[in-house]
This record gives sequence, C-alpha cells and structure tokens, in this order.
Amino acid sequence: MDVHTRHAQVQLHPARPLRLSAAKGTRLRSVGGTAWITIDNDARDLVLAPGEEWTVESDQPVLVTPLGHERVRLDLCQATASGADHPSPVQAASDWLGRLWRHQHQHPHQHSHQHPRAGAAAQAWA
Repeated sequence: MDVHTRHAQVQLHPARPLRLSAAKGTRLRSVGGTAWITIDNDARDLVLAPGEEWTVESDQPVLVTPLGHERVRLDLCQATASGADHPSPVQAASDWLGRLWRHQHQHPHQHSHQHPRAGAAAQAWA
C-alpha cells in the first residue's frame, strides 16, 4: 500500500504490512491495535500500542506490521514545509520565549510596571 497524502488514516490487516519510503518527519500514531515497526538499516524495532506515536527519523524504508492477529488503525501525518505538523513541546516553548523576548525589546516601557506593594517592600528592606 502506498500513501501520498499529508494526513491519512489507514487500516492494516495482519498479512498486509505498510511500507513507507522517504517518510522522514512523518508521524505515526496507533489509533487501534498494536503495530510493529521495522526500519531498514536500523537495529531497533519499535512497538506502538494504541494511543502511542512515533516520528520517522530518516528516509530509510519503514515497514509497519500489525502485531498478532488484530487489525491496526494508524494516523499518518506528514511534516509540513517547516519541518513538523505540530511542534514538540520544547520547540513550542522556545518559539514562545523568542516571541516574548522580541516583544519586550520592541516595547521596553510597557513591561516596567511594578506591583503597588513592591516599592513599599523594597523600602522596608533598605
């Protein structure tokens, strides 16, 4: 089975694995069933239980096979031109901090407010 779309949900049958080529950045998420993932030229094999996800890290061919005799439903989400469909939590936090820093440096006087009691507390400690 070949999939050429940015987002798809596929159902795999026990005797019919899915082969992904040049799929770097594609996110696989098990919606139902357990999938066994094998990556060419990689010693690792991965197992995705329902609700788990994994992002393809290279352009090596990937083989996704249902584990056992059950069917597997997978969400496939290809990366966007910017590199990911959804940023990781670390990337999202980094992006947010960058926007905050740029905003504060573009508008320095808008963020110099003190809490009304801050002055009194500072004077008490002086």
